[in-house]
Amino acid sequence: MENEQDHAFFYFTKKERKGIVIILFFNALILACSLLYEYYFADSTIPITIEKADSAIVDSNSSVLFDEKLSKNEIFQNENKKTQLFEFDPNLISIENWMQLGVTKKTAVTIQKYISKGGKFREPQDLKKIWGIPDDLAYQLMPYVKIKEAKTFLANSQFKQNQKQKSLAELIDINQADSTALEKLPGIGPKLSQRIISYREKLGGFYSMDQLHEVWGLQDSVLQKISNKIEIKSKDLRKININLADLNQLKSHPYIGYKIAIAILNYRNQHGSFQNIEEIQKIVLIDEKIYSKIVHYLVT
Repeated sequence: MENEQDHAFFYFTKKERKGIVIILFFNALILACSLLYEYYFADSTIPITIEKADSAIVDSNSSVLFDEKLSKNEIFQNENKKTQLFEFDPNLISIENWMQLGVTKKTAVTIQKYISKGGKFREPQDLKKIWGIPDDLAYQLMPYVKIKEAKTFLANSQFKQNQKQKSLAELIDINQADSTALEKLPGIGPKLSQRIISYREKLGGFYSMDQLHEVWGLQDSVLQKISNKIEIKSKDLRKININLADLNQLKSHPYIGYKIAIAILNYRNQHGSFQNIEEIQKIVLIDEKIYSKIVHYLVT
């Protein structure tokens, strides 16, 4: 009885045997594919890292990958070849020049590809950032590095600085500019230039750029365009003596108007001359906001 049970346990039906054969076949196929892939397609590339490289040139790991294999014979020849030291610009020399300096052919090819795509050496110390160049060789080569474009780079920087200073020197003073000067600003035509000048005259001059928002028709989009082209250099504002001014002088100012002008005159008639500008804050119609604006244009 026991033998029959053991025989039944170890017995496979035809369907089960067929399934086992198929599984074994696919396992063997997967193993063969894996071995073939490793043999023919294994990645033997080596990264070279150059910091400060353009992101369009390097990958997400800031590295450029070799795409050529270097044979053992080439490595042997390069290691046994005598290094020739000479002054060089790493941005300009050829692959052969790099090899004369002791750099392997594979590293030299990769450097050339890096430069051809817009990469640049900016200082001798950049040699140390190349993985393919040993530190001792990099230190040996650094004294011979002569980057010719460094002067051009400095010249360009100086030119840009001069242009910036020139631009700053040409800022338009909105308290002094005439209509011709204002019309040179983007978005400012004859009408707007006349409105700016007219409002400036009524005020007695601008003390803040924010006052330009009060010019009728001068949109915020235009102010954004001209904000870096204008300045308030002269702040010699025309002021009103509140102890001597009459009704017409007071009410003609945009920040005062008729009602406040009457209130100032009534207060002056009742209490006498103002001792100081701060005293006008005792007038009911002059709140903190109005006072902060008109104080720039009043004297006692």
